[in-house]
Amino acid sequence: MAQGIKHIPDDDNRKLVRSLSTVGTKYEDIAIKLEMSSDTLVKYYKKELDGGRIDANAAIAQSLFTSAKSGTNLEILKQTYIRLCIRIDL
Repeated sequence: MAQGIKHIPDDDNRKLVRSLSTVGTKYEDIAIKLEMSSDTLVKYYKKELDGGRIDANAAIAQSLFTSAKSGTNLEILKQTYIRLCIRIDL
C-alpha cells in the first residue's frame, strides 16, 4: 500500500466493493484487495460498504422470515437471528 498516492474511485471499484461487502467480506480484506488502507477504503467507499451490508442483512432476514413462515426449525432461525444481533421473540 503506497503512501501519499491519492486514490481516485472508479465505477469498477465501486461495484467490487459493493459486491464484496454484500457477501460479508471484512473491510480489511476488501482494502487489501484494492491495495489500500482500511481508512482509505472507508473514506472513498463508505456508501458502498454500508449499502452492501444493509442489502446482505435484508436478504438474510427475508430468507429467515420466509423459512419461519413455512415452519422450518425455529431454533435454528432464532440462533441465526441472535448471531446477526437482531433481537426476536420466537
